[in-house]
Amino acid sequence: MLAAQTVKRKVYQQMENLPPEGFEELASFLDFLAFKHRLSETSSAHAHENEQSAPYGQTGAAAVPSLHERVAQDYDALAAMYDELADELADEVWMPAENAALLQTEKEPA
Repeated sequence: MLAAQTVKRKVYQQMENLPPEGFEELASFLDFLAFKHRLSETSSAHAHENEQSAPYGQTGAAAVPSLHERVAQDYDALAAMYDELADELADEVWMPAENAALLQTEKEPA
């Protein structure tokens, strides 16, 4: 219990030093962690279901992808979406500024 309190205190300290623009990303990461732990809690129940419906001869680990594999796949999918959304956001933010700068330089006499 003491270790959990120490970690919690460290997290709060880091949150205090986090710039305001970092809170949205932190909230997304915490949502992902909650999802990962919910998945972990339900994986044992699903493992039994999947074991019963697995092809003949496959049982246990061969019949059910490990939690690590599923979380890795989900994380990779989220990471791919994050990169795509970050690129789109960068375009939305920088493109107008770039266009304004280009128009300004075109208006200036040579």
